[in-house]
Amino acid sequence: MTMLTRVVEILETISGDLKEFMMLLQNCQPIHRPLATNIFIEGQMFGRHVEKQRIINFLLHDGGPSTGGKLGVLPIVGGMGVGKTTLAQHVCDDERVRNHFPIILYSNFSYTRAMARGEAVFVLGSKNAVRDAKKFIKILHVLKEKYLSKRFLMVFEDVDMGKKQMLEELLPFFRHGKRGSRIMITTNNRGVASLGTVQPINLKVMPHQEYWFFFKAHAFAGRDVEEDPRMLAAGNAIARKLNGSFFGAKIVGRVLKAHPNLRFWCKVLGSNIGGLSLLGDGIGYIADLAENLLPNYANICEVTISKTPYPSQTELASVVAPRGDIGFAKVLLCRSVLPLQSLYYTAHCSLRGPDYSPEFTKLEGSRFAHLTPLKKIFPKISNICV
Repeated sequence: MTMLTRVVEILETISGDLKEFMMLLQNCQPIHRPLATNIFIEGQMFGRHVEKQRIINFLLHDGGPSTGGKLGVLPIVGGMGVGKTTLAQHVCDDERVRNHFPIILYSNFSYTRAMARGEAVFVLGSKNAVRDAKKFIKILHVLKEKYLSKRFLMVFEDVDMGKKQMLEELLPFFRHGKRGSRIMITTNNRGVASLGTVQPINLKVMPHQEYWFFFKAHAFAGRDVEEDPRMLAAGNAIARKLNGSFFGAKIVGRVLKAHPNLRFWCKVLGSNIGGLSLLGDGIGYIADLAENLLPNYANICEVTISKTPYPSQTELASVVAPRGDIGFAKVLLCRSVLPLQSLYYTAHCSLRGPDYSPEFTKLEGSRFAHLTPLKKIFPKISNICV
């Protein structure tokens, strides 16, 4: 009892000291700590840690006799831009997964990247999309004897209903692999999930509070976010209009960071960035989003995805009008740094200068004919360059 009394006295003393300390703090001016610009390392996955662990548990678990040696297929289902590809690639890059599977194959049906343990990464296939199961099997046949007789992980990216039929023809080929082999599928179509042998991983849009944290790191560039309540409110409203799109946070945040003034932010808020479709492969969304941010003298002619940046390209926030009549610019819209590759989304734009006139354009003949009347040619999309 004496010991208990002593403990109570100590706690009361500490509590009393804390009251004095809190009173002292109330008389001090608050010092706001700015948001660090390097809060996210390039290529680092934001959130999705629970989903990642669920996937890894599926990949590493043999399943036991109850599975009958059946090839395990796990679908990852979610809308455009929620992070399916990012999640799948980070799972493949996890050390536990790399050590468990002698070979990991990652395919988007245009090319297949093969990562064999202890060997350099190599790419199979061509730049042209493979639309026939027999051709795909022919491409994979070079791996069958050396790798596919072992335990493997095969990942198919962006599977739609057309590719689902092709996968159904491919699955018997993969069932010859060693017990414990796995297949992962990423898709935005719930109908494709029926290929799974287990319940799918369903990715939803990030809750606003988590997404707001991600958006701030891109838009505020290390500035004190509480320095100007009006900027904070405008930024929050812009983030809500983007509906949890990671592409949106990167593209819009990059432009806002370059123009840290309330008038510009309100202009972005009043644009149509929130009324865009999140369906499809993401290119349409990215192009439409960029059109709302480009100056009125710029028009998107083409959007390309490449694995390396163009030598001469400009930032979206740095586009300027040409001095003469017509100019052209390659505008970097967004960069996705992933464990297995980096992707650069670039808009090829035509720019109208002060001397531009439709009549002059027509006189120039075929060189500029396709630009009249400088309307967006959409969608004209190039494949990923391997």
